Amino acid sequence: MAGVITITSWNADALLAQVAGGVERGMNLAMAMLAADAARLAGVAGGGKPSAPGQPPAMQSGVLHANIDSDVQSQSDGVHGFFGVRAGIPYALRMELGFVGVDSLGRHYDQAPRPFLRPALYADSAQVVSIVASEARI
Repeated sequence: MAGVITITSWNADALLAQVAGGVERGMNLAMAMLAADAARLAGVAGGGKPSAPGQPPAMQSGVLHANIDSDVQSQSDGVHGFFGVRAGIPYALRMELGFVGVDSLGRHYDQAPRPFLRPALYADSAQVVSIVASEARI
């Protein structure tokens, strides 16, 4: 019979390990791309002037820009990718989502969002899927 393939042995564990390794590689590449894009958005020099509401935050000191990072964790339930701002940058969430109220130090805010993480994710979501799928191919 022409065109018939007979599988005489099947090594599912090796195949799954190879695919999992590809998914992890792809996730690392994709999360690094997202972090770089978010850092680029938050890295436009502000010269002491804030950005317009709805625009990414204008860089003042460079602390926010320098603390955007990514991480990938392989766990029993899958490979999880994360990107965002490292802990210890208390104003990062306020910049991304905006804030109206009094903070823990008693300062009053009425600040519109200046997103930089979500725009990176929205702009790159199709590329994230493509990178992970490409690396997972065997």
